[in-house]
Amino acid sequence: MMEILASLTQPWADLYGGSTLLQGLVTFLHIGGVVVAGGFALASDRSTFRVSGRPAAIRREHISELGAVHTPVLWALGIVLVSGGALLLADVETFLPSWFFWLKMGLVAVLLVNGLTVQKAEKGLVKNPEDNAAWKRLKWAAGRSVVLWGVVLLLGVLLPLEA
Repeated sequence: MMEILASLTQPWADLYGGSTLLQGLVTFLHIGGVVVAGGFALASDRSTFRVSGRPAAIRREHISELGAVHTPVLWALGIVLVSGGALLLADVETFLPSWFFWLKMGLVAVLLVNGLTVQKAEKGLVKNPEDNAAWKRLKWAAGRSVVLWGVVLLLGVLLPLEA
């Protein structure tokens, strides 16, 4: 099976491997997407921690801002997905058998589910900004986000070293 995948992706692997410009562009898109998505998410997580005990007007403003952050994060994650796919297809024989790769992909999936948790809490807080249980869920989700972004980034750095 691996041989079939490798032969199907060989034209891309050859093109990618033969062009430092292409390698640089794909790497830039991947790292840039992570920086934008993670940066927006982590800044929002920090704000969530800062405003949780503040007056209702400040918390309502934060919830409004939090809703606006989802679009750039999702666009950046889309870029990460496409560029990550390009990186994978350039060397399937190295990455597909790697447990680091699958651990990273699993944690990316957990990160995405956590993002849905943030959205759900946010929507609840739009309806009722005084809902302490929703604020607690949002704060826990923000904490998980910080940890997950850090671990996914670490695995992304270690992955080429392990492969």
